[in-house]
Amino acid sequence: MHTSNTKPLLNLTTASIAVVIVATVAIVLAMQGSAWFGPLKTGTTLLILAFWFVFARDLDRGNYITGAVGFAFCAAGDTALLYEQGFVYGLSFFLVAHGLFIVIFRRMANSPLSVPAFIAVFAISCGYYLILFSNLVHLAIPVALYMGVISVMAAWAVTIWLKQHTTATLLIMLGALSFLVSDSVLAYNRFVSAHTWLHVVVLSTYWLSLLLIANGAARYRTINQHQ
Repeated sequence: MHTSNTKPLLNLTTASIAVVIVATVAIVLAMQGSAWFGPLKTGTTLLILAFWFVFARDLDRGNYITGAVGFAFCAAGDTALLYEQGFVYGLSFFLVAHGLFIVIFRRMANSPLSVPAFIAVFAISCGYYLILFSNLVHLAIPVALYMGVISVMAAWAVTIWLKQHTTATLLIMLGALSFLVSDSVLAYNRFVSAHTWLHVVVLSTYWLSLLLIANGAARYRTINQHQ
């Protein structure tokens, strides 16, 4: 039984390291202002999508397909955000992605949303929104909608971990919370005070979030099958 677990988990770790290396190169290119950053930014997310295709295929068909579409929308959002006029489009793509992640997490939880988790996440998001509000102008409503949806996504991820307490669900929860951090920093950097180093934080926490969610989903089925 131990032998059957080792090889998939080793492959999972090796693939994760490869993604981290590619993401690191992309971040370095971003800091250098390289023209190669754009293609590699979307490419890194597509690499994580490929990771999902390979390692999360033991999920039930509905979650597997839903997750793949969610990561694809993230890649579309990445491309949109490369352009100054593409922010609203990027916001829309990521909004759909979070909606799809909510569907997956709700199915995984197989229980009602944790009210304490929702209140905690939503309260933090509301407080942060108040910090951003005076700088949002005509984007106040779209950003509020987006923050509401990503908060629900994160609350469902926390719910999964509270109900199941496994390594897989911990990775999913950390991934969702990392996504929340990434988007919060992105919003601050765009609407409040722009700093080059914050772009590093945005990218690193963003790709970390996707990789953690994909890892958690892959281990979710792998662990359950061998219990």
